[in-house]
Amino acid sequence: MALVRILVDGYSLLHNWPELAPGRRRHSARAREELIHVLTRYHDATGTPVTIFSTDPARRRERATGIESGG
Repeated sequence: MALVRILVDGYSLLHNWPELAPGRRRHSARAREELIHVLTRYHDATGTPVTIFSTDPARRRERATGIESGG
């Protein structure tokens, strides 16, 4: 079985997916929370590990956020 992990550039995806948090800034905390929620649901449905990272210049010092399976 091949090892598969989806890597998501959260900053770029937020910039290009305004429907995540209608009426809010694309990079708002609410939009980021919704992105994590959507990707968590994807992980739960497929079992595929997902790692979210950010290329946001203002957040370069933050650690990447990973959505990992529980077991």
